Amino acid sequence: MRWWSPAPDATHAPLSLACIRAGKRVLCEKPLSQTPAGCLEVMAAEQAAGTRFVMVGFMRRFDQAYAEMRAALAAGRIGRALVMHNLHRNVETPAADFTGAMAITNSAPHEFDIVRHVLGTEYAAVSAWQPRRSDDRVAPVVMVLETTDGQDRHDRGQQQRRLRLRRAGGACG
Repeated sequence: MRWWSPAPDATHAPLSLACIRAGKRVLCEKPLSQTPAGCLEVMAAEQAAGTRFVMVGFMRRFDQAYAEMRAALAAGRIGRALVMHNLHRNVETPAADFTGAMAITNSAPHEFDIVRHVLGTEYAAVSAWQPRRSDDRVAPVVMVLETTDGQDRHDRGQQQRRLRLRRAGGACG
């Protein structure tokens, strides 16, 4: 029997650990945990069990635009990617207690995954900052991720993505 965890973020690691202990496979929504230590604990439990039990829900891999971009890159139709730019927006703050840090722990994991999936590379450096606002709204979070292959990935804000891939001599997007 499989189990799916659409529970609040703070419960993802404890519920995943319970599934591992019970020998049940789980599709866990991201983030796996809100802390690196929590992620490592789940990973260690899974490794100790000797089999894979946890799959983190990264559904953007199945979005048509990302699939087409990955295929175009793999086929060499658009050359080597130099920059991948993603933009997210929410019409309004998703929850009263939403913070800029939550944009990183809740939205950015999709981008971390999709960049690895589309570009086939790892990260060398990550920078994140959040400008100050003069009102009570959550300011956008701006992140720049540099890959080990020398590409940059820019991400601003949350939700509703727009993607543009730049290559030498043109753009696709």
